[in-house]
Parts: sequence; C-alpha cells; structure tokens
Amino acid sequence: METNLRVLIADEDERALEGLRGTLEGLGHEVVPFAVSVREAAELTARISDLEGAVTGSRRDRLLEALEEAIDAFEKVANIVEQIAVKES
Repeated sequence: METNLRVLIADEDERALEGLRGTLEGLGHEVVPFAVSVREAAELTARISDLEGAVTGSRRDRLLEALEEAIDAFEKVANIVEQIAVKES
C-alpha cells in the first residue's frame, strides 16, 4: 500500500530543509511550507488542519527510519478508521 503524506519539515538550517524537501517530494510526499524555528513550526501546525506528519532536525542518518515509522503509524490508523467505517455501515 503506497501512502503519500502531507508533512511539515522544520530545521534551523535552511539548506538542510531544501535537501530534505527534495528527498520527501522525490518519495511522493507533499511538503507544506517549512519552518526554520520551533515557533514557526508550532504556528504552521496550528493552521494546517490536514497535516499528516512532521519531521524536525537534520540528522539524515535517522531520517529514513523516522519516515518509515511515520508511514507505518499512518497506515495503522487508516486501517483502524476503515474497520470502524465498515462496522458502522
């Protein structure tokens, strides 16, 4: 099952954000405007109602693992919601 997420990325290093944005978009995910501070990230998160994930920091060694964990969690929630909808119909 392929899952494309709408994610927010945040890091104080704007060059790292550009690279991360390219990586995420290359994987088929939509990156919303990114933040360079915790305050900006919090404000964007509060304003974007359909945000499905967030990635912070620029530790590339952990990035793919974090993305896989986020996608797995999203798929589990989607399956639970689908099961509830089937039971209610």
